[in-house]
Order: sequence, then C-alpha cells, then structure tokens
Amino acid sequence: MPEYSYTAVAPTGQRSQGILTANSDREVQTMLDARGLYPLHIEISLKGAAVKGGGKRVRGRHLAMFFGQLADLLRAGVALLRSLETLERQVSNPALADILREVRTQVADGTSLADAMAQHPRAFNELTVSMVRAGQEGGFLEDVLERIAQFTENQEDLRAKVIGAMAYPVFLAVTGFIILNILILFFVPRFEPIFEKLEEKGQLPWLTQTLISTSQAFQRNIIAFLAVVALVGILPFFSPEDFKELGIGQRGSGKPFSLGGAFRACIVLLAGFMPIVLFLKEEYVSAIFLACVFAGLLRFKFWAGTEQGRYALDRFRLRIPSAGKIYLNLALARFARILGTLLKSGIPILQGMRIAKDSTGNYVLTKAIEQASENLTHGQKLAAPLSANSYFPRDFVEMVAVGEESNQLEKILLDIANTLEKRTGRQLELFVRLLEPLMLLVMAGVTLVVVAALLLPVFKMSSVVQ
Repeated sequence: MPEYSYTAVAPTGQRSQGILTANSDREVQTMLDARGLYPLHIEISLKGAAVKGGGKRVRGRHLAMFFGQLADLLRAGVALLRSLETLERQVSNPALADILREVRTQVADGTSLADAMAQHPRAFNELTVSMVRAGQEGGFLEDVLERIAQFTENQEDLRAKVIGAMAYPVFLAVTGFIILNILILFFVPRFEPIFEKLEEKGQLPWLTQTLISTSQAFQRNIIAFLAVVALVGILPFFSPEDFKELGIGQRGSGKPFSLGGAFRACIVLLAGFMPIVLFLKEEYVSAIFLACVFAGLLRFKFWAGTEQGRYALDRFRLRIPSAGKIYLNLALARFARILGTLLKSGIPILQGMRIAKDSTGNYVLTKAIEQASENLTHGQKLAAPLSANSYFPRDFVEMVAVGEESNQLEKILLDIANTLEKRTGRQLELFVRLLEPLMLLVMAGVTLVVVAALLLPVFKMSSVVQ
C-alpha cells in the first residue's frame, strides 16, 4: 500500500505531521478522525508515488466519452459491473480498455469504484476519484458521472482553444528560426570569397565581419550547435531520474523502461561533452561559451524546480504584459470550475479547496488558496482571505462573497468559470492577432540585418569601381 504524509491539528490547536500507510487519502482521513485529529493537508509521499504513480495516461476526450456512457448505462438501470464490462469491450482506446478491465476486476472483488479508480492516478485524477466517492456515498453516482463528463469536455475544449490559438505563432517562431539558420549556414558562406579582398584591406564592414564569423563558427561546430538546440528543446521535460534509464543510478523496482527518459539523458550527456570536444579542437572561445550556456541552462532548470524558483517564475508569468492577464484568468477559471463542480457534487469545501488548489498550475495562486483554506478552518469566509491577495480580481472576490452569503457558492463559482473562459477567449484571440504581425516584423527585421550585412560590401565595391 502507498504511504501518505499528512499535516493535522488536534482539538487543542496543536499541529502534528507524520506518515500513514493506506489505500487512499480517504482512508487516511478516517484514521486521523479515529485519533481525534483534523487533517489540514494530505498528499502521497515520494515512496507512495513510486508505488502508485505508474499506469497509463488516457486522453481527456476518451475519458469524457467513458464517463458519459457509464452515466447513461447506470441511469438506464444496468448494474455497475455489467456497465464496466460493456464499456470495456466497446472503448476504442486500448489503454482505457486495460484500465477498465483492472477496475472491473477490483470492483468484482468488493472494492468501491472510487478506490479502484484511485489505483490509476494517471487516468483518474484526485478530482474524479473524490467526486465518484461522493456520488457513491450520496446515492447520486449517475449525476456525478455526468458532471465529470461535462467538466472534462469543457476542459478539453478550453485546452484545444488555447493550443489552436498559439499554433500559428509557434509555427512562425519555428519557421523563422529555421530560415535564419539556413541563411547563416548555407547562404552566407557563398559570399565569403567575394569579400576576401575587402577583408585583407580591412575595409569589410563590422556587421558583415560579425555575420561571417558567426557563420564560420556554426559551420565548424555544427554538432555542438545542434546539441545545444536539442538540449533547449528537451530541458523542460528533463529530470535527473532520466539518467537511471542508462544505468547511471538504481532504477525503481518494477518500473518500466522509459525510452523518452533514455533519449533525454543521452541529449544532456552529448551536450555536456561538447565543450570538451571543442576545447580539444582548440576552439577555446566556443568551448567556454558553450560550457557557460550548458551550465546556465542546467542551473536554471534545477533552480526552477525549487520552491523559490517556482514561486519567482510563476509570479513573473502573472506580471507579463497582456499575456499575464490571460494566464491569470485561465488559472482562476480552472480553479473556480473545479471547486464549483466539487461543491455541487457534495464534497466539503475544505476537501474541495485542497483538491482544487493545484488546478491553477501556478504556485503563487496555490499558496494563496492554501492560506485561504487555513483561514476557513478558523470559521472565516472564503472571500476574506482571497481579497487580501492582489492576484484575485475584485469582481472575482465580490462574486464569491455573494455566493457565500446566498448559500449558492457552487453555482456562483461555475458562473465565474464560464464568464472568465469567455472573457479569456476574447483576450486570447486579440493577443494572438497582435502577436502574429509582431513576429512577422521580428522575422523581417532579422532577415533585413542579414541581407544588409551582405549588401554593404557590395555597395562599397561598386563605389570603388566607379
């Protein structure tokens, strides 16, 4: 069984921390209640995550269809086991079919549906498990499953909208980067013989000299250049655990081999050896430059993984002009929708806050929601601690306050989510429309610099001939 770390408070107000072995966080809560402790925070420990963190990931659209179909079958009077068996045979996703087979087997052995789903955290997150458990205990499982299906569809639609809006700007950035490298690596070298005489006389413009020197450095060290580009591409997904896939360190028992982790580890090792290779080739300046870039990227990666780094980066994201407002609204919309869905499904607000706090994807907002949760334990309203944080808009806090006063907080939160998603959709569309011409201007500017560096010596030579 996995291990869970907890933080709890006694009736006297004294806090305590520890680790308990249990099948689920629900069982941990029961064990703490038996000890007379009130849980403030429960999360699976690193050891427990290693036991429980495996499994297969399933796309949201497949899960939304599964939950909707399961709700329809149960509402039609079909037994749970027979419903799971029917869906297991007809789902088109092999990973989901395997998961349903295991879930059905566990349910047949007497395990509840929520606990069976909890054994597959990569497919069924904590939000889903908590809602299913509340539906089973309250006798409204069909309604809960339908809400999960609608929620998953809404999240997938929002995700597709964001990805679709950013697809063209990303395409422009990648295309511009490729064109720039083609110019430097293949186009500029053809002009070098033409400029040799001007270079011997010391009449070659500095812009042209810089461009040619850069082109020559890239040509001599093309492998090192590609290694750095690959390192930048895989760095967001890299973890020191990836080295264990190459036999460097001890892999967890029963953990399957990860081809992606081995590939990332190879890229990092290749990029790390490149400065040594350049030094042996007597490319001292390039070796020092590449070593600094490599060390700086890794240092930034590890710093970004620390609590201080995550907080600083997430605060920076919220302060980016225009884009920061969009990022904030998306985060608040996710939080409001998840918390509203949980409350509507009968989940207590403290447990709902604990589940929904990580949905923002922003450490600054997560810490603010954690602080609000602690204030709730002392009998305060939710709106009061949120209003103390400058990142929660005034209209957001006012609507939450109205929802608490009217005892319709779950409805108000869902209305907030709908409003923010619509507003963000308009802001995102406007932002992308402004970003596209800006990126085109940047690409045109870079190309103009390259062309100007090549034409300046030509103009100088033509004036000498005249």
